[in-house]
Amino acid sequence: VFPDDTNTRGSSQVPISNANLGVWGVNITNPNAGSDGAPTQPIYEKVAEASYEWQMCLKCHSIYAWGTNTPPAVPSGQTKSVSTGSSTRATANMTDVGLDFNTNHYAYHPLYATGRNQPPTNANSGWTNSGIARQNATTIGLANTMTDGWLTTSLVTCSDCHGNNDWSSTASRGPHGSDQPWILRGVNTGVKVTLHTGGTAAPNASAPSGSGNLCINCHRADVYGYGDGSGPSSDDDTLSRQGHLGSGMAAKCGNGGLLPWAPVSSGCYLCHGGRGDDGTEAVGVVHGSSMGRGDGNSTAADGNDAQDGTLTGDEMGKRFMNGASWDAHVLGDTGGTIGCSTINADNQYSECAQHTGTKATASEYLYQWE
Repeated sequence: VFPDDTNTRGSSQVPISNANLGVWGVNITNPNAGSDGAPTQPIYEKVAEASYEWQMCLKCHSIYAWGTNTPPAVPSGQTKSVSTGSSTRATANMTDVGLDFNTNHYAYHPLYATGRNQPPTNANSGWTNSGIARQNATTIGLANTMTDGWLTTSLVTCSDCHGNNDWSSTASRGPHGSDQPWILRGVNTGVKVTLHTGGTAAPNASAPSGSGNLCINCHRADVYGYGDGSGPSSDDDTLSRQGHLGSGMAAKCGNGGLLPWAPVSSGCYLCHGGRGDDGTEAVGVVHGSSMGRGDGNSTAADGNDAQDGTLTGDEMGKRFMNGASWDAHVLGDTGGTIGCSTINADNQYSECAQHTGTKATASEYLYQWE
């Protein structure tokens, strides 16, 4: 059941659904394998009865299934195209999803454990003062940027993001019934935000028709926009650390005219989860990322996204800043400014037509990465 104002997702893993009770699964004996920023391959073992949905999914979506053989191909391919201007995605093989969500990544979506991005609940004055702050705004902190039912301590399930794209009550349901790339769910136009003023907002009600940006099912569109350069008529992007709708950016985040991107379903990938580390495929990296520092040095002559120059900035995996349009990033977490070095010439990712080189902008509020 997807979280809402009557069903807040907790910090404990969600038990497997009644429909799947009794199926066998695969457990991970060492979910935190490796060290900080350097996760290593987990060890799997068969369990007679899966307790959680992910244990059922890992039967096929991990090396438990393919062992030492070449991983199966991903039909949807990567988040980048085969060449500049092409609408064909580059090919990719499946990643080991158990490794993708390893909690030693710099950033990971919280499948096994609470996420790493945990600012103090009083870090941003907007969480108290904004007219669209959530109910209990002063105690939920960063969750003011999330839709009803989600907190910074909530854990996700595989089917929160993967499943049928049609959210209507009469639609068939299941994790493999989507017409979106990577069997992603569609936009849930019914998500709500209960406001501290007593009203209710419906940020996805006017989302573009056919939008594949499932990110806004959890991350509020009236804070971050629809991922295509537009957003709801009522918004307040000061609730986030960096404005996404114009107040902190030179132009709206996700504007395809300013940041052309490879054929992905969401402009969010421009800055988050759209790029693999040097020499890796751009697939599965929105599950978790330990991408290192960039080099701010990508040119047409490179012909690729390799980090082959002098490394600069912060590790791009931190806070999922491994964006498809970026070559380097500065967190600006405790002082100074946030900075991104965009890819300045056409190659397999994109070219920023808004500005060249590093762009710096002030943060709405500061807090240290961990």
